[in-house]
Amino acid sequence: MTGLPAAQTCLLYFDDERPAAERQAAASGLALRPVQRHRFPDGELKLTLPVDGAGQLPARAVLLRSMRSANPSCA
Repeated sequence: MTGLPAAQTCLLYFDDERPAAERQAAASGLALRPVQRHRFPDGELKLTLPVDGAGQLPARAVLLRSMRSANPSCA
């Protein structure tokens, strides 16, 4: 990454991938921030990004998400 220091960049992750996110954050010096998920009874999914008090993410965010079993309902 160029232009911004690691402190101004965060690593967004989902709880089911926390161990991998922790390893990546330790190796890269990025701050970890979890993305919250809520599944409604009808199956709809709501994601909540970890914003600060002003409703902002850092200037740059990296999203960690595995493609393994990306859409199990289509298997």
